[in-house]
Amino acid sequence: TRRMSEAEIKQLEQTYEQKLRQFRIFLRDTLSRLIRDRRFNAFHLPVDAEDAEDYYSVITSPLCLSDMMAKIDQKAYNTKAEFLADIALIRDNALEYNPVTKMEDKIIRHNAIGLM
Repeated sequence: TRRMSEAEIKQLEQTYEQKLRQFRIFLRDTLSRLIRDRRFNAFHLPVDAEDAEDYYSVITSPLCLSDMMAKIDQKAYNTKAEFLADIALIRDNALEYNPVTKMEDKIIRHNAIGLM
C-alpha cells in the first residue's frame, strides 16, 4: 500500500473538517425546526424543578433541545447516531416521567413520540 503524502493528509483533514461543519449546520437546522414547532415546547428548556419536584430524582440523564443545541456548538456530535440517541433520550425521559393517567401527560407522551 502507498503512504499518503503530507499534502494529501492535510487535504483529507480539511475535507473532513468541512464535512463536519456542514453536518453541524444540518443538525442546527434540524434542531431549530423542532424548537419552532409548538408541539415540542415542553422539550425546549430543562424541566423546572418547581413544576416537577421529583423530576431530577426520577430522570437520571435529563436533556432538552437547548442543551442539544449547546452540544452542537461544542462539536459533541460526530455522527447522526449520536444526535438521534439524544433525541431518543428526550423522548424516553418524557415517556418514563409522564404517566398515561392524566390527559396533560398523555399529550406530552404523544408529542415526545413525535420527536423521532
